[in-house]
Amino acid sequence: MNGVNELLAVDRSHDFKLGIEDRFPLDLTSTVAQQWAAYESALTDVWDPENEVLWAGFDPASSSPTEREAGASVWSHRAWIDHGSMVESEAVLVRACLEPASSVDFKYCLGMRAVERARSVDMCRMAAERLDQYHMGSASPELERLLSDDLVRRALHVETDLGAYVARASRRASHNRPPLMGADPARSPGRAQDIG
Repeated sequence: MNGVNELLAVDRSHDFKLGIEDRFPLDLTSTVAQQWAAYESALTDVWDPENEVLWAGFDPASSSPTEREAGASVWSHRAWIDHGSMVESEAVLVRACLEPASSVDFKYCLGMRAVERARSVDMCRMAAERLDQYHMGSASPELERLLSDDLVRRALHVETDLGAYVARASRRASHNRPPLMGADPARSPGRAQDIG
């Protein structure tokens, strides 16, 4: 049995337990000025994947049909990964809201993460469509099984250490993100930090 199957088997062998609602009175006062500033900035300094400025140097016509097809597959794959992270972020946010010890700043951070992932999914889908076509799912059953992993169930399970789960998920996400389509910026759409 491989590592993924073992993890899923162990997780599903335990009874699922969801935490008890215990968050009122609701205190939304931020206690970490830097996190609040980042949250406020995320609300106002948004990037829009449909903004044509983002796509200014992205020229699919300069690539061969084979390169465009391969690029569409890469961007589709990246969208699937980001979609899983988006759904997982929402599950972790629900879990954090059920735990009275979770700080409001942590919850704001999780909310920002889910919104950024949603924008990233849109951008990846649009890149795939502009290159060739967006692929709705993987042709590989093993990859499909990995992408449909039961992350939400694990994130919501009351016996999962939320801090350790988030740290592991963040480390995993930072190592598993595929690079942009090469070093040439004319072949890759811009990123959020490139848009003013």
